Amino acid sequence: AVGGGGGNTASGHHSVVAGGEGNTASGADSTVAGGQVNIASDSYAAVGGGVQNLSSAQSATVIGGAQNTASALWGTVSGGKQNCAGGRYSWAGGHNAKVRVGTDTGAVGNGCSGVPSSGSFGGDHGTFVWADAGFFDVVSTGPNQFLVQASGGLWFGSNSAPSIPAGRFINTSSGAHLTSGGTWTNASSRKLKTGFEAIDSAEILTGVLALPLKRWVYRASPDEGRHLGPVAEDFQASFGLGSTGDSISTVDANGVALAAIQGLNAKLESENEALKRELAELRSELSELAASVRGRDRAQEP
Repeated sequence: AVGGGGGNTASGHHSVVAGGEGNTASGADSTVAGGQVNIASDSYAAVGGGVQNLSSAQSATVIGGAQNTASALWGTVSGGKQNCAGGRYSWAGGHNAKVRVGTDTGAVGNGCSGVPSSGSFGGDHGTFVWADAGFFDVVSTGPNQFLVQASGGLWFGSNSAPSIPAGRFINTSSGAHLTSGGTWTNASSRKLKTGFEAIDSAEILTGVLALPLKRWVYRASPDEGRHLGPVAEDFQASFGLGSTGDSISTVDANGVALAAIQGLNAKLESENEALKRELAELRSELSELAASVRGRDRAQEP
């Protein structure tokens, strides 16, 4: 069926072109809703509109935009321009967002033209790529990735007031952020805290000295190399920090380290004072002994 427009073709079994100009629905049960020079060439493929978009795989979808291609089974391009959903279950949007194609890919069209192959069946399946308004391709490097290019910064929050101050690449509504230079900064303002309690720094120092420390490797990512530190269960048992025994907050680790330094300093100062008192006593005894010797020498003089 062709609903209207001009130069449209619905040649697939049960295919539909609703309108627009120069659109083609050649796959079985495929749909082009409108726009110009859009193609849905495989079964159940769909193009919502826009211009020069192509859905060339079964159940692939391009919602709109320009020169986009969804060339893999169940791949989706939400819109934008020159995006490529080349992997199964993949998603691309923005400008020049590219999910690598596979050996089973459909026609590449404008969006997937020149995109390298993953060399595998299904392409970079399950991968999400969002690219901002820049002019360089953002290309996936593997399956099941979540890639975002945002030169203006990223924001995550639980309110409706996004804010990305200068110098922050990732900002959150909690106050924690990643600087543009690469430093993660924890939220730690006094106004964010309550339930303050005094600590015994000597007790913390004792706990640190008794805390088991070992080298180890993460089971899920052994290739990242070895690490050194305590396990969360021992850390919580020693200091009672955190709500679970399976993680260690950097805030708590830093706090324990600072408290231990204070405890060590207090211990050194106490020992230093004791040594000073002992030295003063020895000096007094030595002075008395010297005076006694001088007195004896005078008494022995002819």
